[in-house]
Amino acid sequence: MGRSSMWKATVALSALLALSAQAETAKIVGIGASSCNRFNREIRETPALQRDYFAWAQGFMSGALIRAPEGVDAGLDLTPPSFPLEEQVEFLRTFCAKNQDQDFMDAARALYRHLRKLSTLGSDFQRVSVAYPLGTLEGATGMRSKSV
Repeated sequence: MGRSSMWKATVALSALLALSAQAETAKIVGIGASSCNRFNREIRETPALQRDYFAWAQGFMSGALIRAPEGVDAGLDLTPPSFPLEEQVEFLRTFCAKNQDQDFMDAARALYRHLRKLSTLGSDFQRVSVAYPLGTLEGATGMRSKSV
């Protein structure tokens, strides 16, 4: 194997190792680690819990925004006037009502993607979407693993 081939093999192996290192396991904890089924049941029994779930979703989305690579989702408004907080809570309720087998975290991720879509609709700039792995996620209540 020549120097050039060895160099290419080393670069390819390094890239592969870097990608596998990014696919780390992240343990999702807190009330938002619940299933949608549990969320639906709990807010039916205690409607005030919606506030706690929504606060968790806001923290989750803020964390995703902070962790996004530079230039990705820059300027994304998590509380746009066109989609007030009450409508965001309704979005989460609707998502979980339609997707009871998923986790509340999935509802928060769907809301984040929806906010991103709203943000791009009003932008004059072309947005570039960069995928970055969050790794394997485990829900604290059901210990479910998800690869994203």
